[in-house]
Amino acid sequence: MSEIAKIGWTRRQAAQHNRDAQPTAQRVNVPGSAMTGRENGSKTSRGASSLLERASGRWRLLRQGLAAALLAPMALFFAGFALFVLRSPTPPADFAGQADGIVVLTGGPQRINEALELLRNHQGRRLLITGVHPHTSERRLSQLSGEESLFSCCVDIDRIAADTRGNAAEASRWAEQNHFERLIVVTSDYHMARALLEFSRRMPNRTLTPWPVSALPELSIPPALVWARMWLAEYVKYLLAVVAPAATTRQADI
Repeated sequence: MSEIAKIGWTRRQAAQHNRDAQPTAQRVNVPGSAMTGRENGSKTSRGASSLLERASGRWRLLRQGLAAALLAPMALFFAGFALFVLRSPTPPADFAGQADGIVVLTGGPQRINEALELLRNHQGRRLLITGVHPHTSERRLSQLSGEESLFSCCVDIDRIAADTRGNAAEASRWAEQNHFERLIVVTSDYHMARALLEFSRRMPNRTLTPWPVSALPELSIPPALVWARMWLAEYVKYLLAVVAPAATTRQADI
């Protein structure tokens, strides 16, 4: 019995043998393996950072392009406005002070007074006041100006024109009827460029002399603000007149 017990495995011995026979997992240290994960993470981080930098650079270029696209037209607009003001038409240096007729565009009492002064000084044979309101009588105009004698002999009134193109059309017909070739055009300084543009379109073969009148009103508003508002508004109208079709108002032909 004792020999059999020596030959066979006791239960305790078998269990111990089985435990000893299990393979032991060993950690194999590969040289450099501990750094490989960190290096891969670092490369991934650098790649993402590079992508973000490129995207940020593209967005910055896009913003700069948009800003330039917006600022360039504004700079062009205000550069043109500066030229518009600086080159506002004035009487030429060689103007002798004489013309066949005088045309004044309504819009302020200063314009009519200045035109009547030119007529009184014999700088034109007749005066046309164009754009008068239909309800304003000739007598009322003469009373307001204090020049009833001039109105009775040498002043014509147009009540048809309602805008600058209409003024040009009526002035052209008036000049044709009176055989006038040289005209003095009287209007506010800020309005002169557009007036001459429309008049020259309607009367390309006549001599037009600008006679600008300062239109800055005496108001409680700071003069600089009034000036800027008037000139900027007129500059926009002038640009629209430049790009508009050359066909003029047909009011005078109806």
